Amino acid sequence: MAHYNYSIQRAHHDRTESDRYSGSGADILRAFDDFDWNDEVTKANETQKCSPTVSVEGPDGKLVWVSGYGEPGAVEFVSEYRFHGTRSILFGLMKSEGNVSLDTQSFSQDQARKALELFVNADYSALESLYR
Repeated sequence: MAHYNYSIQRAHHDRTESDRYSGSGADILRAFDDFDWNDEVTKANETQKCSPTVSVEGPDGKLVWVSGYGEPGAVEFVSEYRFHGTRSILFGLMKSEGNVSLDTQSFSQDQARKALELFVNADYSALESLYR
C-alpha cells in the first residue's frame, strides 16, 4: 500500500502554514470526508486568510490539491493536478517535456473527492479526463 505526504490547510492558517501528514490513500480520503468543509469555508469567509485545502504529493513530483470556497451548504472547489509530462506548445504544433498543470475552478465536493481518489489509486488517465 502506497504512502503519501499530504497536508491540510485550514481557514485560520497563514498561506505558508498547513498541518502535514503521511499516510495511505485511505487515510487521505478519510481526512477529506471528515473535514468540515462548510465550517472551514464559513471561517475562511470571515477571516479572509486562507481557503481550506487538501494537498497530496505523489510519486515523481506529482501533486493534486483541492480547495473549498463559496457559501456553507454550497461549497465549491478549485483544484489543480500537476505532473511532469509532454505538453503542447506553439498552438499545438510542437510537443515539449515539462511540467503540466491541469486545473478547474468548478468542482463539486464529489468531484474534488474523486480527484483525490483517482490520484491515490494512480488512475492518472481518468484523473486527466476529470479535469478536461
